[in-house]
Amino acid sequence: MLVAVAAGVAVGASAVVAVVTGRRNRNTRDGFVKQFRTQEEFRKAVAADGDRIRSIRETQSEMAAIKAVRDEFPGAPLRQVIQVVRAL
Repeated sequence: MLVAVAAGVAVGASAVVAVVTGRRNRNTRDGFVKQFRTQEEFRKAVAADGDRIRSIRETQSEMAAIKAVRDEFPGAPLRQVIQVVRAL
């Protein structure tokens, strides 16, 4: 009986965490879309810091450069960030 109650509490807590995380991700993504309405606007913003991103890509790795862009622009879609980093 006690195990069943504990399992129920764990499932309920997991559901709450999933809802909060989903809402936070949606808000972050919505903020990104409001800031950059087109991919070209986003590309220009990243290109403004292109020397730093290229340096990270060349000295560390492409993944490190992608992470740096995503840290600077939360909510940026991964596919879009990869395209921009590779184009620099």
